[in-house]
Amino acid sequence: AQATHDPEGWKNVMRLAPMLNDDNAYLAALIQASNASPGDLKLVDSVVAAYERLGRPDDALAFLRGRQRNSPAEAIDARLGQLAERSGHDDEALTYYRKLNQLYPSNTQYALRTASLLYRHGDYKGALDALLAARRGARNDDVLFWRNAAQLAHLLQRDDIANDAYKHLLASGQAAPEDLSAMTYFYDAYP
Repeated sequence: AQATHDPEGWKNVMRLAPMLNDDNAYLAALIQASNASPGDLKLVDSVVAAYERLGRPDDALAFLRGRQRNSPAEAIDARLGQLAERSGHDDEALTYYRKLNQLYPSNTQYALRTASLLYRHGDYKGALDALLAARRGARNDDVLFWRNAAQLAHLLQRDDIANDAYKHLLASGQAAPEDLSAMTYFYDAYP
């Protein structure tokens, strides 16, 4: 298939390689299919998964960077951030998440990913700031967002923010017993 560039040959490789446990051949067929349909994110995800199975996350990152011109920018940047985070390139992941936060300031998922990385690196104020920047886009049912905002605000002794986050968490109707316990402790000082 590589020598002839025959589409039927690549289809055969795609079909036979998994049965023969030949991940390298399967990867080559996936890359060929992805090159033929550069906007197909399902194929992009399959190529990245194959690279990761082979223990080659840096090659997967290079592949995704090459797709930035031909695929939806938000989708590729999000995948780059997630893959960089999974493969231990936290600074690179943070760069992509911050870019996504700037382009889509109301997206709570991007804010949560940014905050999570900053939190793991001990930047609690930066983590809370990332969440606060996306607060306008958060709905009451963004439970994980409000839970994290409340916990960080409580940790940083920002009672006004914690109070607001707890109100949203209660309004969601999805507060967990741990949330209610944290609220009890928080509001204990306010009879």
